[in-house]
Amino acid sequence: MNAPKNLWWIALLALILLVCGARYAVMAPVHGWSDDGSVYLQHAENLLHGQPYNHVLFGQTPSNKSPAALYPPMLPVVLAAEIPFTGLDFHAFKITMLVIYALALAAAGFALYDLFGTAIAISTVILLALSFELGRIADHINSDFLLLLLLCLLILWEDHAPRRIWSLIVTALLVLAIFETRTAGIVVLPALILYRFWAASWSRRDMGIGAALCVLFLAVSIAMNQGGGNYFGQLRTLISPMTIRRNLIQYLLCLGDVFTGGKVIALLLDALALAGLYAFSKTGKRSLWIVFLVFYLPMMILWPFSDPVRFALPFLPLVIALALLGVVSLVSLFAGRPLQIAALALLTVLLCAREVKLYAAGEESNYPSGINHPRTLELYKAIAADLPPSAVIVCRKPRTISLMTGKHAVIYPMVDSAPFVTDLCRAGATHIVAAPGIFEDDAKYVEPVIQRNLSRMKVIFHNDQYTLYSWPSELCRVP
Repeated sequence: MNAPKNLWWIALLALILLVCGARYAVMAPVHGWSDDGSVYLQHAENLLHGQPYNHVLFGQTPSNKSPAALYPPMLPVVLAAEIPFTGLDFHAFKITMLVIYALALAAAGFALYDLFGTAIAISTVILLALSFELGRIADHINSDFLLLLLLCLLILWEDHAPRRIWSLIVTALLVLAIFETRTAGIVVLPALILYRFWAASWSRRDMGIGAALCVLFLAVSIAMNQGGGNYFGQLRTLISPMTIRRNLIQYLLCLGDVFTGGKVIALLLDALALAGLYAFSKTGKRSLWIVFLVFYLPMMILWPFSDPVRFALPFLPLVIALALLGVVSLVSLFAGRPLQIAALALLTVLLCAREVKLYAAGEESNYPSGINHPRTLELYKAIAADLPPSAVIVCRKPRTISLMTGKHAVIYPMVDSAPFVTDLCRAGATHIVAAPGIFEDDAKYVEPVIQRNLSRMKVIFHNDQYTLYSWPSELCRVP
């Protein structure tokens, strides 16, 4: 299944350029309401302006804690390099995410080529590139494809770098970059150590030096971030049997979300991936990617925050390739190479066909609201101009509101009316934003409270998507 290497990489790059060119052509100027990017951007601005890295203006009410303020700094460093030229231009940031997406696909393709050859590598990249869900993720500011890119670079470097001491420093820097992209990426260190023992491609002395360098870089990073607040500090209180059960089910079925095929497609691909893993084990090849999966997947199953497709992205190319190898290996039991290739092509086409329907509907550019929608920009302008510096704004997206207005913002509690009011008073709320037509939680929790107290509230700003009210101080007076 191998083609000449020069033809292979030309085909890979042509495919990626074609897909990314098409994505750019239909790219919506509006960034969706997934607002992790707003946290990364606040960190990036702090880096640019010499402020403490974790200085942010969003927070939480006492009973509704947001995720930790501190996000890893790798993506903020990338964004900080761009902001001086573009400002807070979300369309420009989406183009940057598209470039990272393209580089991640290319790196994954080369890593897969080493393990599976041309046909499976090309087929896997086609499936990744045409996945509607992965395209949606790539259309938002997040660190997922950056993590995949760095992991694939580490895999390629480990397999092709010269066995010299200086290359151990590059490896340690890549390990650090993975950790600084996603905290859970720290599992790449034990995976790397185990893989080196398994592959026996380094001397024991060099393995010791390499491990020591990685530990040193990670220890310095962790010490510098001490007290900054990260997800590890929340794990002990948030991990539960229900979390583990939920995550087991979601990761088992996540391929059905990647290819919008539901449970049947997910379970079929899971079974094929197991068959492919068995076939791969018979080849005698060793892969850092597989060792990483052994460490990373249990971490994700324990992880209390659930977003299975995004969190599974570092190993999705491997699992998809194994599923394709499973098809080839099963067909090889009763047929020769031509039918194996035909079966591989058929599965690839069938999975892609399901995605084409979504693209044909034009859903990839459908953002009736978003972070930089004109109506949202009107809200930012009103908040920045009409509210005092001491304002505390309650809203569904405090991370974005605080970024774009320079005002303190908190997310409201997902509770009924009386505890809702008490919580906002304890948080020092002065204003509240309602957008029931955009956010279901606004309709469920915010609107009933507003309607009950409408006579006490003053409308500061209103358009067809948002209403900004003053929060009546008399609601917070102790009887």
